[in-house]
Amino acid sequence: MKEKSKLKKGKLYFFLILILFIVSFLSISNNLTGRSVNIGTSANIGPAIEPEGGAVAGGGGGGGTSLAKKTYFKLDRDLIKVLIKQGESKRETISITNTGNTVLDMNIEPKLIERFMVISEESFSLDPGEIKLINIDIFAKEDEVPDAYTGKIIIDGDGITKVINVIIEVKERKPLFDVKVDIIEQKLGPGGYVKANIKIINMGDLKPIDILFYYAIKNFDGSILSYKEESLAIDEELNIMRTLKIPEDILSDYYVFYSKVSYEDYSKVPYEYIKAVGSDVFEITKERVLEIEKPFMKNVFVKIIIILVVIFGIIAVFLILNKQTYDKKGAQGFIEDSLKKGYSKEHIKDEFFKKDWPKRIVDKLFK
Repeated sequence: MKEKSKLKKGKLYFFLILILFIVSFLSISNNLTGRSVNIGTSANIGPAIEPEGGAVAGGGGGGGTSLAKKTYFKLDRDLIKVLIKQGESKRETISITNTGNTVLDMNIEPKLIERFMVISEESFSLDPGEIKLINIDIFAKEDEVPDAYTGKIIIDGDGITKVINVIIEVKERKPLFDVKVDIIEQKLGPGGYVKANIKIINMGDLKPIDILFYYAIKNFDGSILSYKEESLAIDEELNIMRTLKIPEDILSDYYVFYSKVSYEDYSKVPYEYIKAVGSDVFEITKERVLEIEKPFMKNVFVKIIIILVVIFGIIAVFLILNKQTYDKKGAQGFIEDSLKKGYSKEHIKDEFFKKDWPKRIVDKLFK
């Protein structure tokens, strides 16, 4: 009875371990197919940002009380993204507020995209508490090459500098393609991966057609940090997802996932170029993103092998736990002693059966 109780306990422990194993396996599998984990590794960061509240100048010692000099201003936006066709123009407005207690001499200067815009006022004074609206007229020439142009608007106020990032997507007046980019995860870290869903629409008459598809990570200084290029066949519409590796030494800032399409065979169209562009913005944070998306965990075949190994392991453990050793030599002695004492064979067999001896083994003992 004691051996039987131990066997039942062993089975109970086995099933508890099995349940814990399955839960752990599923948890690990889900984590490995996840996107990313922040591990708090600092990345290189750009210029120091003026803290909220601005620069404060302390007063002199002694004498009466004087109000500390506070220099600061804020903007209503940090990104301007404009989609514009060749020969068209659009107006954007930015708001600048002097949140300090001193008069600010303000200067506005576009960088890299100055040929696309006219700023209503580039230099002016801003009194404490005053709000200034600045109109920015953005335009594209009739012959402007369709592309996604990036740049910055630098706004300076008595030594405090703020930046508005700018994306200007120039579209064809009569577009044959349209491209839409949607980044899956907006905040990422150095060394990770940026993923985007991309929709390409063929609005021309040539269907199906081969296109040249280009996509890249681009900063607002106009530099390409990473890119890929491939040929695709498109009929009416194409929905794809693409991934780019983020450089390890990238600075904390905003960046553009930029894509464009053009005809692979220019001889099929009567233009020197035919392009369509699309873009979306993502942010690189100070934390490093560790990608633990293991290719082998994505592989269905490997997953099946792992499951089979686990199943066979469970069967093996179950068989081991159910295996009972039988002392046949001792059993023969027990039978002989019992028969001498006058017990019947049926009674002796029942004693073996009570101890969970298999019938086939008991029958062999009495042959």
